[in-house]
Amino acid sequence: MGFRLSQTSSCLRVEVSDDTPVVPVMRTPGPLEESGRGLPIVDAIADSWGFSPDGTTTWCSLALHEGPAAMEPAAMITAVLHESPPIDLPGNAHAAKQARAQARSQLTLLGWQGSIHVATDVLGRLVDNAVRHGMAERVKARLAITETQQLVIDVEDPTPQFLAFGAAVQGETGRGLWEAKRLGARVVWFLRNDAGKTVRATLAPGPVEP
Repeated sequence: MGFRLSQTSSCLRVEVSDDTPVVPVMRTPGPLEESGRGLPIVDAIADSWGFSPDGTTTWCSLALHEGPAAMEPAAMITAVLHESPPIDLPGNAHAAKQARAQARSQLTLLGWQGSIHVATDVLGRLVDNAVRHGMAERVKARLAITETQQLVIDVEDPTPQFLAFGAAVQGETGRGLWEAKRLGARVVWFLRNDAGKTVRATLAPGPVEP
């Protein structure tokens, strides 16, 4: 058995060859079967696939895409010490309010050494932004404290793009991310491995509210 990779300016081609002239057939395996899932996975993720006339080589092609020009690298953070359970939110006008309410208790349990008011305000603005522009039925938020006591706020939605991110942070296409930045958060976004994107705000520790 052998394989070959070849690349053009627009796609990557993967070929796997063996000496068995058996034409591959895609099927739907039962839940307890241990084989038969390879071709359905290839069919789901590849732009096209096929096989040689003699059946000894199966190939697929994957389109090459440049990452969105506006996408910033994920915020580099030190090791996470504490992390909250995910906050699952509806994709509607009530999401930001619910996020703020749940985050208050979670930030106290995490021992956040900073302003809970500022942190929940930043979270609410990120959630509101996800609901308005992510077009999601559900939005997910996560809170984490790093070794350097930074607070990391992640808000996830299923839309794998963020058009005009730089303009959004500068307040040119809305005030939400600009307000988060004004409150002292570093705001970036990145694509997730599974699907969709994460908008991340990082806050440094500061005076703790009485």
